Amino acid sequence: TSPVRSAFKKYLTYLNQTQGYGKQKSMELDWLKNQLDQFEVSGSRNLNKSEVLDEYLTPAEIQTLLDYITKQTDRGYFKSEREFDQFSILPLLMFETGARVSEMIGKQQDPDHVGLKVSNIDFSENKITILDAKYGKNRTADFQLSEDLLRSYLEKHGIESGQVFDIDYHRFLRKLKMESQAALNREVATHAFRHSFATNWVIQRSEEGESWASAKEKVNAYLDHEDMKTTEAYIDAAQELVRKNIYEEYGSFSISVEAEV
Repeated sequence: TSPVRSAFKKYLTYLNQTQGYGKQKSMELDWLKNQLDQFEVSGSRNLNKSEVLDEYLTPAEIQTLLDYITKQTDRGYFKSEREFDQFSILPLLMFETGARVSEMIGKQQDPDHVGLKVSNIDFSENKITILDAKYGKNRTADFQLSEDLLRSYLEKHGIESGQVFDIDYHRFLRKLKMESQAALNREVATHAFRHSFATNWVIQRSEEGESWASAKEKVNAYLDHEDMKTTEAYIDAAQELVRKNIYEEYGSFSISVEAEV
């Protein structure tokens, strides 16, 4: 249940702060806490509207975070220029496609799941194919804003085949939380991009005159939700945002990408 998960996360935070753990152990605890968040999204319990709204990022917040990462991030944290380039691309790519972080960088302890491959990118159609995603499904996701960044990254680092991203999951998660805290005064976890994509996508369909029911069917298929009740949380969140006029910018994917990799 949600209260049990919340209590366990607080206990892990307590351990981290009081037991004098080293860097590796702290990273492992951060990873475990994030897994609990991911479980809330896709586990046996259905996602609800409040959880979506808690993690929701407005287009303005996405823009602020991307600008901060590309212009103010301390690059000394990263092991290489390639690692920084990956860090700067992934938030936009996950937001734009609604992809899970494991679908981008892989399940790094599982050699059969290495994430996005160069062969799965179709620049002519601006689509990526996500193979063997959750529940063993394949799906196609569209991207536009990330195109130039992705092309430039692959060319710059001579990546012609194989895995696109090899950034360490723990380092990516830790740095994302640090940068989002600095830029937005809130910690952002990787699944927040998926939440925000789905909610904005539904709002955009509604603004174009599509019914909520039709939008629900489409986002369910696009995000490969096993249970329609999970999708309904995004519909409920989108309706709440529109009703309260919290959603500030209806061109939800009109984000300016200025940085060049």
